[in-house]
Amino acid sequence: MAEDQRAEKKMTKVEGGRSSAGRLKTVSWVLWAAALLCAAAVCLIINRTIYVPAENFAGRIAVIAAAYLLLVIIAARLRIKGQKDEAGARKVKRATAAVTAALAVICIIAAAVSSVTDKIQEDELRAAQLAAEDRGAETVYWTAFGKHYHFDEYCQSLPEAGTLYEGSMRDAFEAKRRQPCEFCAMPQEGTDQE
Repeated sequence: MAEDQRAEKKMTKVEGGRSSAGRLKTVSWVLWAAALLCAAAVCLIINRTIYVPAENFAGRIAVIAAAYLLLVIIAARLRIKGQKDEAGARKVKRATAAVTAALAVICIIAAAVSSVTDKIQEDELRAAQLAAEDRGAETVYWTAFGKHYHFDEYCQSLPEAGTLYEGSMRDAFEAKRRQPCEFCAMPQEGTDQE
């Protein structure tokens, strides 16, 4: 009878250890996913899909990169803690180093490709500047996630909530907002513009 109770306690400890290891692995996967979102955000900010003003650019990249590294470190530690043997822990450490390095290289390549391939077409910019002058728009507006520039800061297609950025047409083009809004920035009918 006493042996049965001891065997039952051992079995309970083993099952508890397995579920604890399972929880650690689950949490580590969630943290890995959050780290990947941070890496994606850095790439999107670098190639200007998400607009961040120049004065905040380096600071935001640094904060997101630090969050990425912290999430990766915590996820790896939890995953290692959830491993039963030393060989599994070594594999996790190597995989963590490889994934971290790979994502850093991907972000650097994205930045390099973006800077090389994203040259402003001066003739396209000049046509947009002429359209703005014809409409009397000295300032254009854009949002952090949009692709369009706007002549009217109260345009119906602009979201009511959120940050609205403003600047010259060149500023909008440098922010990769090169498409005119179909409501407030398209050429007016009856003009000689195409």
